[in-house]
Amino acid sequence: MRRYVPISIAILVWAWTGIFVKTLKDAGFDPFTQNVYRYAAATVALLILTGLMNPAGFKKALKRPWVFALPGLAMAGFQTLWVLGMYRVEPAFAGIIGQSDMLLIMLIALFFADERRMVCNLRFVTAIFVGLIAVIAFVALAPPSATERAGGQGSFLLGSALVLAGCAMWVVFAYITKWLVKGHGAMVLFSFSAVFATLLLTAVALVAQTAGCGQVNFGHVFEVSWPFLLLLVGSGVLNVGMCQALFQHSVRLLGVTLTRGLELIIPLLTALFSHLVRGEQLSGGQWICGFILLGSVACLTVLGKRLKPD
Repeated sequence: MRRYVPISIAILVWAWTGIFVKTLKDAGFDPFTQNVYRYAAATVALLILTGLMNPAGFKKALKRPWVFALPGLAMAGFQTLWVLGMYRVEPAFAGIIGQSDMLLIMLIALFFADERRMVCNLRFVTAIFVGLIAVIAFVALAPPSATERAGGQGSFLLGSALVLAGCAMWVVFAYITKWLVKGHGAMVLFSFSAVFATLLLTAVALVAQTAGCGQVNFGHVFEVSWPFLLLLVGSGVLNVGMCQALFQHSVRLLGVTLTRGLELIIPLLTALFSHLVRGEQLSGGQWICGFILLGSVACLTVLGKRLKPD
């Protein structure tokens, strides 16, 4: 069961990501500069760690850095779309609807021999669909206040669409890295992909500032108190940096399908944490769906252990 440890740590930390993003929004950070600073912090930390832990891989990547441009583009696309959506919907809701990307993962997995065995197993597919049905029911049973907190029906729908588009980009990123990680290793791959993602996120922020898309303010870091600066940097290093590296390692150990299947538990944890920290309310029906979701994750774990070749 040791191969489940990396993804378990990532799940626990990732469950706080949406809450951290909303907290930084409440502190006055716009979505574009928040992305830049968080990814910059993650990139610096990961490059240092990668250089110390895998100097040979670091030097190898320096010889052909352009191969990380494509995953960097997918990474930047995911982060931009997801955070823009997060500014319009609540953390638990965003985490829940994002799990619908499992359908796309299942379709893509048919083209990979090492994933096909799980996807074509009736019990495995059933467990995933039970989890997805629980996710859909979770959304349908949300209290009316969810739309009100989003700022109206239009903003709520736009936020939902942006979150879904971001999650689709994450699926693209996951399969690109599945192809690349064999030759570079998880830490090296994410570190150098994050360099390109940070550059692209900076470019997006500058374009948004020039086009007048919202209040893009790079200087806001000098206007907030140190706890928010610590959250800005810390959430980048932990939620973006460490967890992404753990995700890449888990893809090697478990495969994309099982790794993403286990992540079905994140919305339930986010809902719990958001309720405790932000007062986000959940109905009784939502809690029931949450426990069904937990059951599907448990089934995926057991089936994945049996079906994944050693």
